[in-house]
Amino acid sequence: MLANLKRDSEVPPPLGHAQTSGDPPPVHGRILSLGEIERLLALFRETDSAGRAELPGLSASRADVIIAGTLVVLETMRRYGREELIVSERGIRHAVLSEALAG
Repeated sequence: MLANLKRDSEVPPPLGHAQTSGDPPPVHGRILSLGEIERLLALFRETDSAGRAELPGLSASRADVIIAGTLVVLETMRRYGREELIVSERGIRHAVLSEALAG
């Protein structure tokens, strides 16, 4: 499993979650499969920037960069043979410490 740190890279959002306020939908701890990320990439590619800005769960400010960020995530997962990714809103030190404590 690969951990993706929200502050450090673009994270495919949990699309489809209704937003009732200006707060982003919860992503911390969400597990995304390689297939799910591939499906998100296909959706992003078939939608123009204005359309991506309207997708539930995707910040309009990320509409122009989400394809590049999703490609980075996918290629990293493929390079390291990972089938799943855990989204984390915590910093890199937390991920390193968690991994060290896990064994």
